[in-house]
Amino acid sequence: MITKQPIAGNNVRNLNYFDAIYYMGEGPWNISDQQKADLLSFVHDDGKGFVGGHASNGGHLLQWPEYAKMVGGNLVGEFDSFDMPILLEDPNFPGVSGFAHHFTFKDQYTVVGPNFSREEDHVIMSLRGKELDRSNPKIARIAALRPDGDYPIVWAKKYGKGRVWYSTFGHLEETMDDPRIQQMYLGAIKWAMGITDADITPHPRPEADR
Repeated sequence: MITKQPIAGNNVRNLNYFDAIYYMGEGPWNISDQQKADLLSFVHDDGKGFVGGHASNGGHLLQWPEYAKMVGGNLVGEFDSFDMPILLEDPNFPGVSGFAHHFTFKDQYTVVGPNFSREEDHVIMSLRGKELDRSNPKIARIAALRPDGDYPIVWAKKYGKGRVWYSTFGHLEETMDDPRIQQMYLGAIKWAMGITDADITPHPRPEADR
């Protein structure tokens, strides 16, 4: 349960019992201000992990600025489910060894807004902006939300003492059935829990993709 406060009852645990949270969804979260503070403290102060999937940076969470800061930024739009060109920017991060340097994958991809910072967040994968099919109006309309053409889709970061990882993958059922995606999420969970380690020094957008 999302709280650090004592909970009455058998087989009920508060945040103090766990090492990481996995969240895939966008709400609504009917939680109190105290619960919000406990969640942020769980990661920032206690050094625990947070793994976010697909739209976990969107919806009602747009109204929670500190959550956006923790997860890395807010969702501002979504590409429909298309085969999209992807760049694996960090092949050394745990769990991503099954992907090629350049590959295509069909899913619904979220677009993070300008409050995302490559100076603070370590990008693991991004859509190859220059290869997006802008002749398709549905793609062109969403692509325009990021005039700089930068579309991070998987990243990792520190939030205080804690570890945060986010991936847009996961809208389609077949996405989560893909062994590469399963391995990626497993690697992320292990990293978020501190079982494995990785260099998450932020880096600029690759010149080849500009």
